[in-house]
Amino acid sequence: MKQVTFSEVNKKHLRIVSYLAISWVISLALVYVTKNEYLVGLAPLLNYLAFAIEKERKGEGYIKARQN
Repeated sequence: MKQVTFSEVNKKHLRIVSYLAISWVISLALVYVTKNEYLVGLAPLLNYLAFAIEKERKGEGYIKARQN
């Protein structure tokens, strides 16, 4: 069994926090540019898109499931 180290756990948590922060900054920038405060609601969608892209990159997404 592979042992999990603190550095691996920290990397995963840092990746999640960075996705959240980046999506928040993007949605705030859209609000600033367009003056439409409803675009802040895009942050959860951006988080999901980042998650889905990461799954596809790892070969754990819909493309792999469709090939089986």
